[in-house]
Amino acid sequence: MKNFEIAKSVFKDSIDTSFYFDSTSAELVRKTLIETLKEKKHDVLFLLGEPGVGKTHTLLMLHHSPLFVLESVFMDNPCFEWHELFLKLYTLKGLPFDETEAQEVHEVFLYELYAEEKCTIFIDEAQLLSERQYEILARLVRLKSFQCVFALHKEDEKKVLSQPLLKPFVAKSIVYGMLHERELYRYLQAQLMAHSQGEIALMFSIRDAKKIARYAKGNFRTIKKFFYALFKLLDFAQKNDKSKYTTINRCVLTMTALDIGIIRDA
Repeated sequence: MKNFEIAKSVFKDSIDTSFYFDSTSAELVRKTLIETLKEKKHDVLFLLGEPGVGKTHTLLMLHHSPLFVLESVFMDNPCFEWHELFLKLYTLKGLPFDETEAQEVHEVFLYELYAEEKCTIFIDEAQLLSERQYEILARLVRLKSFQCVFALHKEDEKKVLSQPLLKPFVAKSIVYGMLHERELYRYLQAQLMAHSQGEIALMFSIRDAKKIARYAKGNFRTIKKFFYALFKLLDFAQKNDKSKYTTINRCVLTMTALDIGIIRDA
């Protein structure tokens, strides 16, 4: 019997920075971000893309990479106060943070602390930042010891760029693309093989990947959701002797797409 339970768990909607899939778009974005950050010529970088394409994964990978792990902080919650961010900046240097000191006092110290090696502040879901957070970040960027990377939805770019507090800074936008059918196929094969599920990997063809890519519209999160639901269905069919639904066929793929709501039953 095939272990669809393991295959299903591989595609659980979580971020695993230990596994990196080098799709063309992801690789290009990663390289561009690294090169731009190392230049240290831009105050603000925008990582743009549809929800689910992999922006958070990319930020976390860079934040934890040897290149930036000692020179970056990651803010996964865009609704932070200044002392929450400053605590991370002090902790990064192994120093205690005194909440009783005024924000301005800390800013002077942080400027000196990071004067030799510019610190990168990664902000996820940046379209949710309020004017208060923009003010906190603008005050730091103005010190020239910090640069920010904002991950946000592409449709929110103009709204964020129009923020008066960001206008004085040098900015650059990098766009995250979608996963194509052959990349989807490589991703599926790589994930299953990495978890010793070669027998299940062999069930899929390029034609199957093409159909799945069309259903998911190349969205990385939707693709993971699709495979999770597909292997759940295959597992149920196998355990209940429904052999018609234990192979990859048009019916099973359509049932999966209906199950996760990316197509509707006419």
